[in-house]
Amino acid sequence: MSILNVNKINPVGSGSTITIAGIASVTSSISIASSCTATTFYGSGSNLTGIDATKIITGNTQVQTIDTGSDGHVKISTEGGERLRIGPAGQLGIAGANYGTSGQVLTSQGSGSVIQWATPAAGWVHGAETALNGNVTLMKNGVPDGASHIRYLFRYVSCNSSAQPYVQVEYNNNGTMKTSNYQTASVYVRGASTQVGGDSDKSDGLTLWYGYTNAGNVLHGVLDIYRIGTSGTDGTNYYMDFRGLGISSSNGYDGTFSSQGYFEIGTGSTDYVSGIKISTQNSGVQFDNGYIQQSYLLS
Repeated sequence: MSILNVNKINPVGSGSTITIAGIASVTSSISIASSCTATTFYGSGSNLTGIDATKIITGNTQVQTIDTGSDGHVKISTEGGERLRIGPAGQLGIAGANYGTSGQVLTSQGSGSVIQWATPAAGWVHGAETALNGNVTLMKNGVPDGASHIRYLFRYVSCNSSAQPYVQVEYNNNGTMKTSNYQTASVYVRGASTQVGGDSDKSDGLTLWYGYTNAGNVLHGVLDIYRIGTSGTDGTNYYMDFRGLGISSSNGYDGTFSSQGYFEIGTGSTDYVSGIKISTQNSGVQFDNGYIQQSYLLS
């Protein structure tokens, strides 16, 4: 391989093409009127002009990276307009910094239209199951405003000593608990020779599996909470309906359970039920097993 080192080179005669078979080392600069073609270009390109290192461009379509310190993001544009953006926290924007709101999903408007953020259509939304084991109290929330029906499924619930689990509702996904003015009744039917009992005086929450939570009992059940009315002149009210099954550690004491409750939020209030807190009602007693799953229906 040969190397040509020159300070200046011109075509011979009236020619316009210079051919170099090897490597040409130029100490100053090369001026090219139209184009330069090569199999490989060497160097950092730091002295090239008219090139934006933050962009990949073809025509009026491009991908661009932007970072002025703390707002680093990537923009994708097609046919002269920004279509998608990835924000500094990994959020996805449509046609700019339009990142949608919590709970929204991306939906298609067809092959010829841009995607959009949209609130999910009415239907059941099912959450992941959560273990109760090791807790005295446990919060399940995240239900948005507009849910007309909330459901909690309980299975294999047990406590490490005698206790009486009950639930209170949370408002607005901000930890505000309703601790009074419930109207409730709880009953059980159990035993080979039928025994019936219950409680109708509890006003700070709804009792589950009344009188049946000694250690060793296994409890299952479902709690439904129904929204009645909307904010405004009628007020927003809720009805609670619990149905449960208890498998006793003692022969002949398996039972069924029913608890109902009602409460009002108030005329003109914008509050809504966003979840529940389940508790053993005894700080010295924990759930030692069990699972809870939350679902809600938007309408």
